[in-house]
Amino acid sequence: MTDEERADELYTRFLETEEMQDWEDFVGAAKKALKAVPNAQTVTVPSGFLRRVMTDIATTPHMFYAYRERFNQLCDEMGMPEEKAGIDETVLTGEITSEDMVSRRKFSVRKKPIHYKTSPKDDEAGGDDEGGPF
Repeated sequence: MTDEERADELYTRFLETEEMQDWEDFVGAAKKALKAVPNAQTVTVPSGFLRRVMTDIATTPHMFYAYRERFNQLCDEMGMPEEKAGIDETVLTGEITSEDMVSRRKFSVRKKPIHYKTSPKDDEAGGDDEGGPF
């Protein structure tokens, strides 16, 4: 088995775990509820995911892009760029390239398998080109 095949198997098995099922249930229910009532102040979602991650959510708001961006904006406004959250030294020194910002894997949290395009012929085959957050 090649390294790529092993990595694919790892991600496939991870997506089949109870933890990822809780994640998928949570995200699906949240999206559905917010679509149904876009201005809702509260929505009902499955609690399995929240039970697993509540401690992380409660203590690490910087894990969320929107919160990290707002914190970093405040750092700029207050002249404190060294306090920015999630900033690697390469960003501060300007040594980051577009290659540093590319995900190395196509990752989806869906139940159906992902189709990996490997050649232009795959485009013609009509494969699933929607990816996940990675």
